[in-house]
Amino acid sequence: MRSQLFEQAAKIPFDDRINRSIGLDGVSERLVTEFLVDVGSDIGRTVPFSRDVYSRMQLTSPLNAHDAPRNVTLLFFINEPDRVFSGAKIEVVQFADDAGGNLIEEKTIRGPLHHQIRQTLSYLESLGSTVIEKVPGRAEVDRMVTYPYGAIREAVVNAVYHRSYENVEPTKIYLYPDRMEITSYPGPVQGVELEHFAGGGSVPAVPARNRRIGEFLKELRLAESRGTGIPKIRRHMNESGSQEPRFVFDKGRTYFRVTLPVHPRYRVIHALRESALMWATGKRHEALNHLLRAADDQPGSGAVTGQIIEYAAALDDLDLAKDVLDRFEAVGNRTEISQPYLRYVTMLLNSGENEEARRWLSRIPIASGYEDRLEAAILNKRARNYREAHRIFESLYTDAGDDPKVVQEFAQTKLALARSFRPFGHDLATKKQLNRQASELLRRAIQLTDDPVRKAWCWFDLAGTLDWLRESKTDVEHAYLQAISLKSDEDRFQEKYKAWRTGRDRT
Repeated sequence: MRSQLFEQAAKIPFDDRINRSIGLDGVSERLVTEFLVDVGSDIGRTVPFSRDVYSRMQLTSPLNAHDAPRNVTLLFFINEPDRVFSGAKIEVVQFADDAGGNLIEEKTIRGPLHHQIRQTLSYLESLGSTVIEKVPGRAEVDRMVTYPYGAIREAVVNAVYHRSYENVEPTKIYLYPDRMEITSYPGPVQGVELEHFAGGGSVPAVPARNRRIGEFLKELRLAESRGTGIPKIRRHMNESGSQEPRFVFDKGRTYFRVTLPVHPRYRVIHALRESALMWATGKRHEALNHLLRAADDQPGSGAVTGQIIEYAAALDDLDLAKDVLDRFEAVGNRTEISQPYLRYVTMLLNSGENEEARRWLSRIPIASGYEDRLEAAILNKRARNYREAHRIFESLYTDAGDDPKVVQEFAQTKLALARSFRPFGHDLATKKQLNRQASELLRRAIQLTDDPVRKAWCWFDLAGTLDWLRESKTDVEHAYLQAISLKSDEDRFQEKYKAWRTGRDRT
């Protein structure tokens, strides 16, 4: 008779079995009422509360002439389910970005299963990052999240839904700089194999480990039909631009793990932030080595390669700068493609290697980003490639005519280009036209900027331009005096003004 009872109990899913450890007095009427209200059930409107609700919700089962709670009841409707089921909790642990795996923070989330899910999702969302990039000249912004919320939600719900609460290990969520691992215990039920998770495979419809838990989570709109979780995780990761999630369990089916790789762009941002902190605190070689490791992981990241070149230049390691640029050029799939070239050309110009800088400037891939195009224009100006600088500034001015930096640099490029023409014939007409255009741009930059230094240099350049154009001496003097009043410590302003006054007095 006893063996028949054991055999019958074994056929009943664990979450639907009777539990003798806690009587009905241990079940929280408040939690049951909250659940019923949450799912919009008419039973929740029963006043006063009656324990008949328990039987109507199939939370109890007859036992020796009285009702006893089922396991699912204790998982959802007592305040501390982990006192009965040791594994009924979630551990969230953040690890530092170092080989030792030092902890940054750990948190244990307890309570009814649906409360655990909601608190975990809220906590993970608070740890995540959204990077917003505003592109000048465009109304929209680019957004990128560390992990898509939909993928996290499905993975957490699946871990709570499909694990066994006979296992004493808690559900574990480990956060590393490059990934999130969500592990539940044990592995999947028989009939589910690793190949079902490969590529676009689907998990077969096998008997659920926790039918009742699934029903409650569906009523709470935390879960949907069985078998939809894995495809949804894949879809959310794909739509966000993240890498493919990974699903794994061991041969003994002792665990099941979902790995969500962090968004590739966030991995780059994290590496840049960490190295910047090291650099700022004097750990310069550590910062460089940190980025070299990041480049091994993300060889096509122009942002990482560019920063390595900048650090290498600051440490006078020009050979390393050239090596990493050569390595970047050999990669097929590249992002922020202009940045390594821009950093390298900057290094060459700072070293006085102008000819080599001009050679590399001609090799820079066409920059699509606003900041990269602006930097390319400024570097061409520094390298005295005035025609190319003028061409880029002209395209930038169309989209960013309200940026005082663009306006000022464009004006200075026109003045430098004007100086390259001969002072007679058709060239003289071109010189005059460029100077007039420059004077208009300088006046516009003066109106646009609040920066006193930028404004001072605009007034100074305007004074020289007006003088060359033989404009009113009163206007020329006014421009010089404005520049001097804004930046009185600039010796060049005083010297040019005195020279101009001397020449004016002679005439």
